[in-house]
Amino acid sequence: MRSLFRKAALFGLVGCAAAQLSAGTVGFWRFEPGAVTNDSSGNGLDVTQLIVGASGGAGIDFPKGVDRNESGEGSYLPTIPQSGVTNAGVSFFSAKGNHWAVADTNLFDFGTNAFSFEAFMTPTTGSGFQIVASKGEEWRVTVNELTGDLILWVWDTAISNWATAQARLDGTTSFTGSVDYYIGAVVTPGVSNTAVTLYYQNLTDGGDLLSAERTIAGVTAIQNTTNSFLLNGPANNKAVRYMDEVRLSSGALSRSELLATVPELGYWRFEPGAVTNDSSGNGLDLTQLIAGAPTGGADYPKGVARPSTGDGVYLPTIPQSGVTNAGVSFFNAKGNHWSVDDTNLFDFGSNAFSFEAFVTPTTGNGFQVVASKAEEWRVTLHEGTGDLIFGIWDTAITNWATGKAKLDGTNSFTGSVDYYIGAVVTPGVSNTAVTLYYQNLTDGGDLLSAEKTIAGVNSIQNTTNAFLLNGPSSTQAVRYMDEVRLVTRALGESELLVYSAVVVDPSGFDKFVDKYDLSGDPSANADNDELTDWGEYIFGGNPTNSGDIGTQPSFDSGDYLFSIVGDNALQYYVLTTSNLAGGSWGTNTGPVAITDESGELGSYTNAVGTADDELFIKLLVE
Repeated sequence: MRSLFRKAALFGLVGCAAAQLSAGTVGFWRFEPGAVTNDSSGNGLDVTQLIVGASGGAGIDFPKGVDRNESGEGSYLPTIPQSGVTNAGVSFFSAKGNHWAVADTNLFDFGTNAFSFEAFMTPTTGSGFQIVASKGEEWRVTVNELTGDLILWVWDTAISNWATAQARLDGTTSFTGSVDYYIGAVVTPGVSNTAVTLYYQNLTDGGDLLSAERTIAGVTAIQNTTNSFLLNGPANNKAVRYMDEVRLSSGALSRSELLATVPELGYWRFEPGAVTNDSSGNGLDLTQLIAGAPTGGADYPKGVARPSTGDGVYLPTIPQSGVTNAGVSFFNAKGNHWSVDDTNLFDFGSNAFSFEAFVTPTTGNGFQVVASKAEEWRVTLHEGTGDLIFGIWDTAITNWATGKAKLDGTNSFTGSVDYYIGAVVTPGVSNTAVTLYYQNLTDGGDLLSAEKTIAGVNSIQNTTNAFLLNGPSSTQAVRYMDEVRLVTRALGESELLVYSAVVVDPSGFDKFVDKYDLSGDPSANADNDELTDWGEYIFGGNPTNSGDIGTQPSFDSGDYLFSIVGDNALQYYVLTTSNLAGGSWGTNTGPVAITDESGELGSYTNAVGTADDELFIKLLVE
């Protein structure tokens, strides 16, 4: 299968309101423009600049809030995955011994209660041990650039010293200067020990959210002092470089509640050995529900290995996460379901949510239910009409109200062809907005979308009905399904499963176009000299300077000498003719592949000899 996706950034800008913060949020410091010192939790714990030991006079202005960098260090994420809110500002630390500080209050008195700390942070190059946050002789979070350790420290009153939980989550290079990271620590004091879960993610290079479970023996409570809560280390330690999105919560946050995670309600992947498992961390595992299947349906639905060809192939890796896709669900009988019993997690009410799935219709079956929560909402498709349909139960008419679209015409859904479908649902004051997404995974093509409005419905009804995959016995079954995900907010397009989580830098001519802000048309001539923009690229010229046409070919003692940019997507031909007026060009050599990929000019020689009285030579590069 050919590649279907243009790779894009980890998280795009999402136009949605900020999600309500947990009641357990002690403080949330976001360093946004115009509100640099503000606490976003609502508890009024604004930070103040505390200068206690800065080196040199340059430290008196730091730390300070700055605009989030578009790239490089301190760029973090343009959107916060958990909430979908825009991230515009960060904190810049330039001097050790300078802090953001919050005076002690009883909100910091955790005692035997669990708490969670999170932050985006960027170490300073070559600075080794660096303190991210601390609360005197209570607790602190540090990183060590040299050893790669993430460390949670708790003050042990029995020994009047620190007790630690630490992990190298990505080896000794876990923390590299000027690279952005997400770190977290969930701390749960127990009867005789304290349990700690450490979290880590490289935000610059991408990668999974990693975690490690640790135990601090003998410590059963967090000491209470009057020390201030500080960000950054004291004068005898090195400063961190950037910091952002610092959140302190009372209680043990689950993985799905962390700032670095999209808030998945459930994620069902049907992987071998874990077919019924919910990957979200909420424990909503599937059960097989045989409700109305005809004879022979007792074994279905079931998990099967992902086919290598034909229907049900979907994608070998999930673009958004990069994880391998090895298993799918096979439905062979109408009326049989994967089922999850109702819980309050499904009570959306007036809150937005998103549904996604890979699905393969059954040939000739027309209307097919993909997922449903009876008399609440459902997602269906129609093979005959090509409609993708999102339905909400309208209590005013005791029936379904729908938003639907033919995203690729009447042939949008064809039996035994694989598709991605999605619905982002946002109830409003008087209507519900629905964005429908569609992509043909078998034949390729763009991710298509349609905006629809369901008039008169402003919330999702709450029932005790189970969440079901596949339709009832009165409708036809889908054939395959995979990667079913429910998220408790409105996802942006760049957060969908079919968007890549890897940023691809432009290369070759595309990079050249970006560098000089060109049109992208190879035949264009930005500086109106004798070379097109393509020629400038090939010969190392400057397309914005008519006096710089790079290194042009030359002839010396029977040898044709030329230079070509190091781009292994290129190949060249040397063509010759003895008659410019009416002769044809013959190939002296070629095609010859360029193997160099350095981006620098490489020198080449082609022997054409001197036997001819007259010979014209040209170089063709494509």
